[in-house]
Amino acid sequence: MTTVQENRSKFRHVLDELVMQIYNGALESGSPLYSRQELCRKYDLSPMTAHRVQSELQKLGLLTARPGQGFIIHAPRLIEPEGFAPLRRVVTIGGRNAIGPGTIHGERIMAGIAEECARNGLEHIIEYVNLLENRQGFINTRRQLKADEGLSLFLGPSLLPEVISLLLTPKLRVSLINESMPGHISVRCDIRHCVKTILDAFVSCNCRRILRASYFSSFAPTINEAESIEFFEEFCREYGLDFQVCTSGNYHDLIRICKNWHADAVFFMDAISATRFFHRCRSALSVCPTIAAGPSILYPEIPKDSRMIIYEPDLEEMGRASVRQLLEYKTPLQAVCNVRICGQIIKLK
Repeated sequence: MTTVQENRSKFRHVLDELVMQIYNGALESGSPLYSRQELCRKYDLSPMTAHRVQSELQKLGLLTARPGQGFIIHAPRLIEPEGFAPLRRVVTIGGRNAIGPGTIHGERIMAGIAEECARNGLEHIIEYVNLLENRQGFINTRRQLKADEGLSLFLGPSLLPEVISLLLTPKLRVSLINESMPGHISVRCDIRHCVKTILDAFVSCNCRRILRASYFSSFAPTINEAESIEFFEEFCREYGLDFQVCTSGNYHDLIRICKNWHADAVFFMDAISATRFFHRCRSALSVCPTIAAGPSILYPEIPKDSRMIIYEPDLEEMGRASVRQLLEYKTPLQAVCNVRICGQIIKLK
């Protein structure tokens, strides 16, 4: 599959800048962050985007909400690196429910990492951690990489806060999969390509009224969700499509909007939520709209119906690209290379 350089949204640009300012001490730990109104004025954001930035920083463990004071900056302690040597070993850290055998995403990503490691004569080590045995937000903070090791880390939503202080380590040779942070190379699904490809599929099916179901995900909302909304609105305007965005997370609201607005298509961020809606809307609506999900992984419960469109990411390639990034890493002063991996549309018939 194709890899492309990261095309950041305004949300991602502001988030990266604030994380870097916390990382380098420009925004001091213990001081208040800009208010939502200040974020809007300083970075020319909408109130909704400013709220997403605050929420993501809080999820990263970099903000603490205090009554009457707003958000207070919380910068975790840093771990000193040992320096670099030629790469000999790739380490992956995670819970068995994230990267163990049988997991939806992790197993395929690990297969891609193992394949690329074998091709380049590298050792691949998986270190399982039990999140329940650690105080929330602080596991793995004492983990140090050896000079000949690189960290290929699949960041599921549940793992990111637990390794935040490790990831804030300066000059760490680490490739992040599925999320990104300033100062580190990363591999992510190309959300822009995902949204455009799905809307192209909608247009080819003569769908003109598109309903975006946001924050209905079966998993914790990620940066992908916020970026997807931004790209969705951009392409709908470019294509001249009518669109609405439902953010309540309530399927009854979604069905009501479909019924009153006569939506032609509904766009979800994961296949589980799309499948649940499909089963509910069949009895509630006289005409079932075309339903798309992405980036999603196929699983047996998805109905084999021509009205279902799935955008599947190339998870194995994400793992392979992560190892290639670690091999190409020469110095922390080099330009950080963030790549996006394109997937493909799968129509179920």
